[in-house]
Amino acid sequence: MLHNRVLTKENFETVFMCFAKNCINNGLKEPIDIYIVGGAAIVFNFDFRESTIDVDAMFKSDKTNLFDSDENKII
Repeated sequence: MLHNRVLTKENFETVFMCFAKNCINNGLKEPIDIYIVGGAAIVFNFDFRESTIDVDAMFKSDKTNLFDSDENKII
């Protein structure tokens, strides 16, 4: 689990590897497309912003239950 809640270029891969493992552990076997937008996209692709506290993203998958409906969190 990532205890530092700030997303930087240095921990970007770790965060998304945790997300991928969580998806696999919850039964997602097929690939999904992830579209990163907003501050996280700027942090990852440019050098003028060092960190962000959230990730704005869109997901596309044939499996529809990527989110926990009660808390609107990614499973």
